[in-house]
Amino acid sequence: MLDQPSHTPFTGPLLQVRDLTLHYRTRQGDVRAVDGVTFSLGRGQVLGLVGESGCGKTSLGMGLLKLLPSNARLVRGEIIFDGQDLAPLNDAQMRRYRWRRIAMIFQAAMNALDPVYRVGEQILEAMEAHAWPGIEDGPAGQKRRQAREKVKELFRLVGLDPELMDRYPHELSGGMRQRAVIAMSLACRPDLVIADEPTTALDVIVQERILRELKSIQKELGLSLLYITHDVAVVAEVADQVGVMYAGQLVELGDTPQVFHQPMHPYTAGLLASFPSIRGEKRPLAALPGEPPSLVAPPSGCRFHPRCPRATKECRQEVPPVVGQGNAWAACWHPLGAAQP
Repeated sequence: MLDQPSHTPFTGPLLQVRDLTLHYRTRQGDVRAVDGVTFSLGRGQVLGLVGESGCGKTSLGMGLLKLLPSNARLVRGEIIFDGQDLAPLNDAQMRRYRWRRIAMIFQAAMNALDPVYRVGEQILEAMEAHAWPGIEDGPAGQKRRQAREKVKELFRLVGLDPELMDRYPHELSGGMRQRAVIAMSLACRPDLVIADEPTTALDVIVQERILRELKSIQKELGLSLLYITHDVAVVAEVADQVGVMYAGQLVELGDTPQVFHQPMHPYTAGLLASFPSIRGEKRPLAALPGEPPSLVAPPSGCRFHPRCPRATKECRQEVPPVVGQGNAWAACWHPLGAAQP
């Protein structure tokens, strides 16, 4: 089994995001990709972040690691990781956290792996860049031999034959490459892994296997996991809590069974109705009318009101209040379960 992280962490939640706001500068104006997002993630917990394409999920994940393009800027907010606010840190200071404390699993494995280097060498390079975490001090050759054994252990952990570490990325199948990227994310024994739609490009059988393995690894190592996806069914399988994003904002957050069985926000209910279920009676799928709004000039009031069947004048003019409490809430003037306006 892999060694556990040796940090002596802050006793509060591992991650607290407060009023995080990220903009992209464009010729048309600032794109408000992430706008006032607040949530927390406990140690050893899995938070699933869902929403349509373009709602800001990936920008949020990349923003936590400050891996944004040059036209992006952090307008305001706090990213408190293990008691330390990462928001004001510069790039050199962030290197102490990237990969070693917070790792990322990217959506496209071929974009995350260099095609001209063997897969195992790329994982070894990540370990070397972070001072061989978990490897005893000694001559460079001895460290490398120990590190190779660690990589073999990682490959076994994600269900890969250790001999594959000496293959090039193009010699592996899509599922194998994605497992290799997961192994790379675990190489430095992080506390938090951000998984950005890691199974989207895979067929459903391989996706199911990788999700099962990822959940097993998360429990075995006690990792915290932020799982970003547009697939509601995936979240139901892996997440303890679900956060729903729409037009750059977090509109609902709650325990997974509660969100799935008693959604409060009409957008959440629309998402759930648009996915088929293999349980219960057959029902027609419902499509959400319209399209997500422009984030250069988003609608006033509730950003979902142009598509919402419950919208009123209040929704069109005023920012909705947060209803609920703690980690179970929605930002809505007329939450489901309340009387129809």
